[in-house]
Amino acid sequence: NRLPIMELNKHKKKVSSILFLPSVCKVMSTSHDGSLIISDVVQKQECYKLNTFNEEKAITTSSMKNDETMISLGFDNGHIGIFDNRESVGMTTLKNSHSMWINSLCFAPVKSYMSTNSIDKSLCVWDLRYLGEPLFRKSELDVNISKVLFLNDSVLAAATTTGQLIQWDFNSGTIIRIDKVREFGVFEMDIQREHNRIVLASEDTVVSMFYYNLSYLC
Repeated sequence: NRLPIMELNKHKKKVSSILFLPSVCKVMSTSHDGSLIISDVVQKQECYKLNTFNEEKAITTSSMKNDETMISLGFDNGHIGIFDNRESVGMTTLKNSHSMWINSLCFAPVKSYMSTNSIDKSLCVWDLRYLGEPLFRKSELDVNISKVLFLNDSVLAAATTTGQLIQWDFNSGTIIRIDKVREFGVFEMDIQREHNRIVLASEDTVVSMFYYNLSYLC
């Protein structure tokens, strides 16, 4: 009947990201009010809240590692925060990251890598074991990247506001290929690695699916 089952997290400002934590039946959301809330779907109540920033900084996006331990947050001032949701305190801030609003961030499927990008036209890959400097940085890009994902542990896929899909090998720092997939900007993207599929949503209200092939890297 399409009616809501329950109402969970409540924020004071626009919700910037929302994620399922399926293995533990929880939902996480972040907001421009600077808060992160995790609610238990079974208990139908809030079980974790991070409101350290209390409207001083907007959380613009978030990501969670596959094993559901590490959470990364992007902020409007270009900083990145990383913390373990199993611990009540302790957030590592990557201040030497970007200078402006974080568009997206994501964890690699297996290795300890994280990718981040910003409206300052920079793209970074971080090794979570050594967070002083990024493992890979590409600055002054010719395009505005709206979303970035790992195709595998060495290749990034980036969607752009001009409808392009770019593949980077960040180990060598080279662009593998650029495909024009839509005539309008692409702002949302997700991946199904087991089937080599990417789904994209563009400004013209169209959702498209594409297959990718990394055999040329072998």
